[in-house]
Amino acid sequence: MKKEESKDRIKNPIKALFDDKNQESGKVVFSEKVSINKSNIEESKSSSYSKIFTIFRQVFLYFPGVFVLWVMSAEFAYRFLMDAGENPTITYVILIAAFFFTLFGIGDVRKPKDYLMPISVMAVGSLVAFLAWVTGSPYLKLNNFGILFFPLALVLPFTVKFWLDGVEE
Repeated sequence: MKKEESKDRIKNPIKALFDDKNQESGKVVFSEKVSINKSNIEESKSSSYSKIFTIFRQVFLYFPGVFVLWVMSAEFAYRFLMDAGENPTITYVILIAAFFFTLFGIGDVRKPKDYLMPISVMAVGSLVAFLAWVTGSPYLKLNNFGILFFPLALVLPFTVKFWLDGVEE
């Protein structure tokens, strides 16, 4: 009984690799089932490429975009609250560019809900500007404890993204 089970165990892996039909002619022909493994290898390579691409997007698009968007939104809001006159046109250009850097780094442009992620960074920057305006310290934005709000600006878009992904399901 045990000998038959061990023979079956040996035969099944061989049947998975070779065709039994062509063994009579003395040729060894690989089975078509092996191609499934090749496609699995290609899928694993593509998933590793997508992981590398995601890391690339977050390092080179998301992090710089969040920092510039946070600083520029704090500057824009502080100038608005202090009634310091018109913001230069370059401020708007930088805000829009940083907005899309952040969006490209973490979200998808085709989904309108993903626009909330850069808006959350702008909200944190505006909060810092509001605190600087209330305390009357123009240096609060980046020097004292204003920089302590930057980790919140980094984490909040991910929180919004997970919340939006939960809402869609």
